[in-house]
Amino acid sequence: MKTSSIKLGFIGSYKIDLLIYLGMIFHHMGLKVLIMDISPKRYLNYYISGISIDGITHLGGIDYCLNEMPEFLLVGYDIVLCDYGLSLKELNGYIECDWHFLITDAQRHHIDPLRYQCRLIKERTNDDIKLVKIYRDLVPSKIDEDYLDYILEVPMCFDVVASYTFSYSLDDYKLNLLNSYNEQVQFVGLSKQYLDFFQDVVEEICKDSPNKTHVANSRNNGKKTNKSGQMMIRKLKNDTDQMTNIIQMNKRISKAISMAKKGGSIT
Repeated sequence: MKTSSIKLGFIGSYKIDLLIYLGMIFHHMGLKVLIMDISPKRYLNYYISGISIDGITHLGGIDYCLNEMPEFLLVGYDIVLCDYGLSLKELNGYIECDWHFLITDAQRHHIDPLRYQCRLIKERTNDDIKLVKIYRDLVPSKIDEDYLDYILEVPMCFDVVASYTFSYSLDDYKLNLLNSYNEQVQFVGLSKQYLDFFQDVVEEICKDSPNKTHVANSRNNGKKTNKSGQMMIRKLKNDTDQMTNIIQMNKRISKAISMAKKGGSIT
């Protein structure tokens, strides 16, 4: 049974904070959001206080769960964000998602199992999966984007439609650390590179699924590519009504991010 929800799948490591940030933005856009952590480590449990091991925890307008939910229970959600971590058992669920993300830092103990995970995904699919790729906390060294692409065999396993490389930032690291220990997530202090990423992702999802996200009833044409860390928004048609809808949607997304920053936290 295929639900009407938009399902975003995430593999890799060091990413649960990004799922919560995106969930907060979608919530402030008026969408019903579920975040599922079915990764082996269940790191969501360390970010959200009082989360239930069984069933759903409702907090700050967002639902959270630590187990895979049957499809029929997802019917009421507009957006479902699912963290598969480095799991090898749940790859079919990841493959069936509407959007696919790979997020990791450069730590060897994260990269080696992720490489094997990427290979298994490739073996199970006939067509290349369209992927949004994010490398976090990179520092000047030979371990750069090209090096990680080579180690992970990303170009052979996926069709990368957008690529982000985030340099290490002490402020971002500090905020992530405090969020986990305070058992809350706050936007205040997060660097522009992440805020731009959130804006890009939400825009693209809304444009690809206008009916599901209750926003602009339009689609863009063209191919998304990005080597510089900025998602390329597909070319807009020369249509006045469409342009108006896109502008209104962008304002709505910007407002949602602003509300999430001011509103501040999930505790």
